[in-house]
Amino acid sequence: MKNNETSFERRSKAALRAFLLLVLLTLGPLAVAAQSFNYANFSTVGGLNLTGSAAQSGSVLRLTSSAGGEQGAAFYNTQVPVGAFSTSFQFQISNLTGGGADGFSFSVRNGGAALEPGALGESGTNEGLAVQFDTFQNAGEPNANFIRLRLNGTTIGENSTFATNLSDGAAHTVKLNVSASGQAVLLLDGAIVITATGVNLSGLSPAYAGFGARTGGSAETHDILNWSFTGGTALYTVTKTADTNDGVCDADCSLREAVAAAGAGDTVQFASPLFDSAQTISISGQITIDKSLTVNGRGADLTTIKNVAPAGPTNRVLRITTGTVNLSGLTITGGNLIPGVAAGVCSVTLSCGGGIHSSGNLTLTSCVVAGNAVVSTDVIEGGGIFSGNGTLTLVGTTVQNNTVNGSIAFGGGIYIDNNGATIVNSTISGNSAVATTLARGGGINLNGGTLNMTNSTVAENVINLGVCGGVCKPAGTFNAVNTIISGNSAPSNPDLGGSLSAASTNNLIGGNVRLLPLGNYGGPLPTHALLPDSPAINAGNSCVLTQTCAAANPPVPLTADQRGRGRIGAVDIGAVEAPDNLVVTNTLDAGAGSLRAAVLTANSTPADESISFDIPATDPNCAGGVCTIALTTGELAFANNGTLIVSGPGADALRVSGSNTSRVFSNSSGANAVIAGLTVRDGNAFSTGRSGCGGGILNENSTLLVLAAVVSNNKTNAQGNCFAAGGGLYQNSGGTLTIRDSTVAFNQATANGGGIAGPAGVVNIVNTTIYGNNGGNFGGGVVNFGNPINIINSTIVNNTAFFFGGGIFVNNGSGITATNSVIANSGGGDCGVAGSSTVVIVNTLVADGSCGVTSGVNGNRTGPALVGPLGFYGGPTPTVPLLSGSPAINAASATAAPLFDQRGAGRVGAPDMGAFEVNNSANGGNYRAVLPSGVKNTPYAYTLVPSNGAFSASLTGGALPPGVNLTTAFAPQAVVSVAGTPTQAGTFNFTVTTTSGANSVATDYQLFVNIPTAAGVSVSGRVLAGKSGLRNAIVTLTDSNGNVRTAKTGTFGYYRFDDVAAGQTVVVTVVSKRFQFTPQVVDLTDSLADLDFNASPE
Repeated sequence: MKNNETSFERRSKAALRAFLLLVLLTLGPLAVAAQSFNYANFSTVGGLNLTGSAAQSGSVLRLTSSAGGEQGAAFYNTQVPVGAFSTSFQFQISNLTGGGADGFSFSVRNGGAALEPGALGESGTNEGLAVQFDTFQNAGEPNANFIRLRLNGTTIGENSTFATNLSDGAAHTVKLNVSASGQAVLLLDGAIVITATGVNLSGLSPAYAGFGARTGGSAETHDILNWSFTGGTALYTVTKTADTNDGVCDADCSLREAVAAAGAGDTVQFASPLFDSAQTISISGQITIDKSLTVNGRGADLTTIKNVAPAGPTNRVLRITTGTVNLSGLTITGGNLIPGVAAGVCSVTLSCGGGIHSSGNLTLTSCVVAGNAVVSTDVIEGGGIFSGNGTLTLVGTTVQNNTVNGSIAFGGGIYIDNNGATIVNSTISGNSAVATTLARGGGINLNGGTLNMTNSTVAENVINLGVCGGVCKPAGTFNAVNTIISGNSAPSNPDLGGSLSAASTNNLIGGNVRLLPLGNYGGPLPTHALLPDSPAINAGNSCVLTQTCAAANPPVPLTADQRGRGRIGAVDIGAVEAPDNLVVTNTLDAGAGSLRAAVLTANSTPADESISFDIPATDPNCAGGVCTIALTTGELAFANNGTLIVSGPGADALRVSGSNTSRVFSNSSGANAVIAGLTVRDGNAFSTGRSGCGGGILNENSTLLVLAAVVSNNKTNAQGNCFAAGGGLYQNSGGTLTIRDSTVAFNQATANGGGIAGPAGVVNIVNTTIYGNNGGNFGGGVVNFGNPINIINSTIVNNTAFFFGGGIFVNNGSGITATNSVIANSGGGDCGVAGSSTVVIVNTLVADGSCGVTSGVNGNRTGPALVGPLGFYGGPTPTVPLLSGSPAINAASATAAPLFDQRGAGRVGAPDMGAFEVNNSANGGNYRAVLPSGVKNTPYAYTLVPSNGAFSASLTGGALPPGVNLTTAFAPQAVVSVAGTPTQAGTFNFTVTTTSGANSVATDYQLFVNIPTAAGVSVSGRVLAGKSGLRNAIVTLTDSNGNVRTAKTGTFGYYRFDDVAAGQTVVVTVVSKRFQFTPQVVDLTDSLADLDFNASPE
């Protein structure tokens, strides 16, 4: 949030801007650069072209002597950019004869240093801009002491009333500034003597700059004592958001007009104060750039260029036909391209580049390319960017949520056509290629040429047919260093199709890299941050810091990540560097190793922090694989000035409880926080004011992401200015609350919003189940009293309210948008509206048809939802499945649906409404719910479904491990469990079908039973920097068989490995971001404590 930006974020953004400036200065000929020179005196005249009587005289430049009939000129011998420039010089006119004459001029022109006719040597066919210092009165002139400003032979400014005598023999100082907006200001001895507007020199630039002088029957000496000049490219300033095109860029200038008016090598910028805040420039069809040009936005979060024209053959955003084009600080969105015979398409049947089509050399720095599309029944390429016949460079840029959809669809995010491409510190995420025949490269498709990718992240991209959801390389060379390509989706080769070069190194391809979803984790652009246990942390190659990489060597040292945060020591893989990590080692509510101590430590620093958990199973508050941290001294309040990530081991493994005496978490000081992988329960918000809001979590004036978490059994029970709202979560004042891949269940509010209440700020609910909450008066599941609530692919069922709006309630003056969701089985009605509210419901099942929903209109459905009971069907949180025959199946919009459901199952074919996608072998899917592992000959039990009696469960496929059965118990409550003592090790796949009447859902499960291992020994110690424990260091233990285990040091530098086989030699090493260590080799015969490491600075 701009109004909540911390000093640390401001410093980080400043560092990011400095880094990006270094990139721009290093990448090569991005534009005609500013050019400066300075002659402190003229003891040397190197670089000047002197003609006529002009000569060096001591340390001055003498244009004429005091002899009559002379003419002299001195021009810088290299053309300089003059679209915008400033110059300063001192002159001296002395030794007058016959009263003195004629004066001298300064001019910029294209005629070089050749002498020109005219009174002062500045006129003629090559005249551009000239300043005359006239000391002789000719007919029609005001006097013998005036200054005149001329543009292309026409006087545009004159002053004859200033007090200074130009020819008094003294040194006088002149300063002339010409701005990109066309304003010229002339100062004499510090006083403004002439101003003029409309001085457009873009057509003249570059030009020669210099001086000329003449004497006649009367004469004088014309000396220039010193001279400095700074010239830059012409700057055109966009002053409005409207898409006008009158052919003129003046004080009223649109982006389209600025681009058209600019010359080769010029720069387009955006005016203050308009663009100091977020603005969208809505354009009707593409803007064509046919020259080298730089367009500097104010930041991707502030300056958006959006095409609003309907689909058409030229309705992308930008078309670059030639030259070197540099875009920075922009968001490019809304491109909506279909094929046709028109300029800007690749051919009649081939459409390319929904956001940007480039045939030149294109660089994007700190930009976002998002929400662009190419749709066709033919071959299509490059939903976000198409690059051909030139080069493409992305620096600190995010390409997200672009799509190609056609018969053959390549490169949902980027298509590189047989040319060079460099991608550095960038994120490619959420792009898609959808085809009826063949799709390739949901993120990037490289069709020849060389792609160099360094410290970038390619994730959550998808294709529906073919191979390579992330990066596809059917031709060309792909060099990568420190890059993540993971979490993408395709029928085969989901992440990478084709091979990396042999010189590529330190990349993570496939696997679970433990990325957070695309979001705001600091900096102006969306990124994928790393969870504290990500294998990418400290696993990169530090060659990027010194530009010594054998492949994909970055154009500048990568001392900062995409957000501007520093990269130090052992760098991380990907576009984002992980913060320092604090480790919770016990379930106490205070003291060393506690969650409260970790939060207080994070609050005390302005830097980013993360908190992870390493609580031993022997902790007294751990049982059955679940640890509970019971708060006894009040809520945990976040006050970190950067980004704070609290990452638990899983909602079924860690509970943080308010002990029914306090709220659990609050985030109200402007922090950017994440709560992931844990259960928030038994919170109790009571008393008046804000203390009575949000039983589980309160977010206000801050940004909070709740991810893969369970918020359950929390309550509000008092009256206050929030009316005891938000039993589970409450979003208050400004800020943004996002709930994703989570379950909000069995919470209660005395007044309104049993699950979630959002009176102010923005609430986003994505891939989330809201179940069994009680809202008191209104809004059993969700209530809104203010700013927008956006609901996407979520399931809101079995919630209740006393009056109405048991599912969702929208109060007067507020609004809710529901897309691809299921709202059903609500006590008090599924959807309630009061007063003048904005309710937008599309592709959503509202079972009772409330809120004006009509089946078949806007893709909506009504009627019985046919959903199963809340239970474990895979993934990190409980969900509600769709039963066979549910009208929600295959009824959602593919455009709006996330790539995966709440469990992590891929959306199959036409996506389903709600948080659950039916993806099992019975319908052609391949998703299996993986159960916690068991151990042979050891009792095992895991609850699949807490049944409400209306459902039955049976084993309908595969086989359970011998000794394990599917059981249904009815006391103290009805549950379906997998329980028993496995007598055989191995991997067991089986199917459980949940049935209600004629409707059912089959879930494919997998259970791995391990072979018991002999009791191992432990290796433990401490990592020290001097006398202080070093936290967040990576300790690696390698055994005699080459097996590698890693651990992170806790807050005070301690580490521990358990169950290490004795009777072998192990090697223990330590890596940190700031220090280096000597590995230790140990012959291990018994448990070993105090294997300490003491660091020395690198």
